Amino acid sequence: MNTALSAAPRRPYRWLAAPAAAAAAIGVGTGFASRRWRRDTDARLAAGGRLAATALGPIEHAETGSGAPVLVLHGTPGGYDQALAVAGLFAGSGVRVIAMSRPGYLGTPLSVSSTPAEQADAATALVDHLQIDRTAVVGVSGGGGMAAVQLALRHRGRVARLVLWEAVTAAVAFETDNLTRGPLTTDVAAWLMLRAFTVAPRLLVPPRLDADPQALTRLGPVAASGFPLQPRRDGIANDGVQARALPDSPLEEIDVPTLLVHGTEDTNVPYRVSEQAAQRIPGSRLVSVPGGDHTTTLVDTRAVTAIERFLHDSR
Repeated sequence: MNTALSAAPRRPYRWLAAPAAAAAAIGVGTGFASRRWRRDTDARLAAGGRLAATALGPIEHAETGSGAPVLVLHGTPGGYDQALAVAGLFAGSGVRVIAMSRPGYLGTPLSVSSTPAEQADAATALVDHLQIDRTAVVGVSGGGGMAAVQLALRHRGRVARLVLWEAVTAAVAFETDNLTRGPLTTDVAAWLMLRAFTVAPRLLVPPRLDADPQALTRLGPVAASGFPLQPRRDGIANDGVQARALPDSPLEEIDVPTLLVHGTEDTNVPYRVSEQAAQRIPGSRLVSVPGGDHTTTLVDTRAVTAIERFLHDSR
């Protein structure tokens, strides 16, 4: 009997030990990093927003800059943080940005309002609280676009100019299940996605942005502003319901200068929506971004320049 061999027990699949240990370490590290990201993000969001006590209920908001007021109504998902990030793309100097968390997002409960018309009233209540008589309004994407249109229709004397950016202005089949029930609702998945965007942003955006590295940098804060999804879930679900059931609005009655911006390859909100709205809103102008989608249009130089000039004309 060979005692030297029998003394050492066999270890089948020993070659798996190192990868398994590495995977366990990565899992532990990812869990720790995602928890720290969530903790830091929650703290930043809590510190960055203020609650306005309005007649309709508490409305979270933040402000930056000084000059002519511009109310930014964020998209789906979003919050005041997304409104600030989007405004950072075009605001420049001489503008006072009011970034509102629409109902169901972050610190503004959905009980404040649900329909686009009601959210327009809520936005007006916030403007009243801030003692602003007239403001330019930027409506972004889903919920922001719907509310902005109603704001211009219901509170005409309060809106100086209207920007509709990739906006929903007609009924759209708006799918939100992936944002309320999908894997991105977990902190680990959200952190991994945002980490991937930081490390290799070109893997997550269309190739046309490769020629503009600065655009990728500007897009980062906008992408990050949609997460975490949990404190935005009520607003996301409500936006989906409202977009699918959106009644036809009398766009012909909008009587303020209006600028629409839309990418021709947008698959979230079809380009035809803005194309048709521009035909109905008197005196409006549509800036089309050839090949632009729902993301790249946010950093398209032509679009951003057009919005900046349009808003500064109102000063």
